[in-house]
Amino acid sequence: MGRIIKFADNGLQVHMPNPEADPDFHDRGDTEGWGGLGERIPVIYYPGQRAMYLGAPGWYHGDAYAHHKLPTRFTGERAHEGYFNGGPSWGRGQLSWYEPPSPQEHQEVQSALEQHGHEFADPNTLEDDDETDWS
Repeated sequence: MGRIIKFADNGLQVHMPNPEADPDFHDRGDTEGWGGLGERIPVIYYPGQRAMYLGAPGWYHGDAYAHHKLPTRFTGERAHEGYFNGGPSWGRGQLSWYEPPSPQEHQEVQSALEQHGHEFADPNTLEDDDETDWS
């Protein structure tokens, strides 16, 4: 099986991770718990392509680039890198960015993710305790 691509109502393509297409799928990410990534999911968004690529929970962005066979972050079109579903150190469940796209693009990306079943925590109801269970 090849790529899993979903289309959002706003025209964005959402490229999902596919374990059947990647022999290294289960070896990627924070396998030792070193980075405290937990269930954080990396997002790579290319505005010019109107496409985003998702990693699996606990993956690094480099894992998502490799899984989707994308050029590295240092070549080709500049992508926006973000993440969601993280704990207090990683955006408190919200869609967060290292280098944010425009506010309109942020809303389009979040809307496309929500349309495909991803939920975002309400930041007003989250506890400030770093011991919160984010699983």
